Amino acid sequence: MAGRGDVTVAGGQWVAGPESPARIEGVALIPEDGGSRIRVRYRVRYEDKKLRDGAKNLNRDFVSLGEYAGTKRRALALVGIEIEIDEPYADYEITARALFLGSQVVEKVGSSVQLLGPTGREPLIGLSVAVTPAWAARANGSHQGLMKSSSPADDRSIRPVQGSRVKVFRSSPTV
Repeated sequence: MAGRGDVTVAGGQWVAGPESPARIEGVALIPEDGGSRIRVRYRVRYEDKKLRDGAKNLNRDFVSLGEYAGTKRRALALVGIEIEIDEPYADYEITARALFLGSQVVEKVGSSVQLLGPTGREPLIGLSVAVTPAWAARANGSHQGLMKSSSPADDRSIRPVQGSRVKVFRSSPTV
């Protein structure tokens, strides 16, 4: 995380976010139990302004749980993230919330979620991810494919049933 270094939080908790926004440059989703029977993959999107033909949104390849997704030693903010659960675990779903610079909190729930700002170019300045059994999310009022925006004032906590962590990385300053 820009200006703060690597940060680890429990599943469903904010990294940066409404209370303390900061540019996120990379993530690693790490199961708290040391290994997970649920197969989750994810990839990030960033904007590279150093290309000769102008700024481009670039997708990184999908990575597995525990692997780093982001840019290294480039200090480029993420502008999006996509997270998917493999089919055999359709009874689980992802609840992800993101805050992009200049916009409201975006929340998506489902077996596959993609989070982008309004134009797809806004830096990601807050992220919360939880993987829970689908019945638990429905009991809390969430539904498959739900997308809603909320202001930080009516933000609610997501309590994961399955433990997981999100680790956010920042690039090291070059000497």
